[in-house]
Amino acid sequence: MNVEQQVAYWRTGSDEDWEMAEIALEKRKIRHGLFFLHLAMEKLLKAHVCRVTGEYPPKIMISSA
Repeated sequence: MNVEQQVAYWRTGSDEDWEMAEIALEKRKIRHGLFFLHLAMEKLLKAHVCRVTGEYPPKIMISSA
């Protein structure tokens, strides 16, 4: 695994989601803006985990009850 490629992948996705959040918030679409902010922050966290551990970030598993 190329750590820097993975970090760049997650950072690029985060930047795109951040941009969408700004657009949504400018249009007073608060719920949508917050959703994209959440995605941006999650991707930054994944980039950080990848850089620190040298491994792929864990997948988020959602279990159904």
